[in-house]
Amino acid sequence: MNMEAKLWFMVLCGLAVLLSYLAGFWRRKTAAAAFAAARAAATAKERDRYCRLAVLAGHREACLMFCFARSDFFEDHQSLSMGITILHGTPT
Repeated sequence: MNMEAKLWFMVLCGLAVLLSYLAGFWRRKTAAAAFAAARAAATAKERDRYCRLAVLAGHREACLMFCFARSDFFEDHQSLSMGITILHGTPT
């Protein structure tokens, strides 16, 4: 490889790192804004919509808010076990 090809490779790698950092930065900002909108929403429908957006963007507190606000989604699911069925062969 000549020096010019190495330089272009390093520039492109740096650009990829910069773009991924910017995408993460704006994802966090979007999550924070959606969570703030969910907390300030006047109706339950708006709160649910903005909370879902914040969960999709990865806001941790929004995940808790959604789980507690919409517990009806999770009532029919079984909780996770620690693999007792696989280790001992008996259902938990």
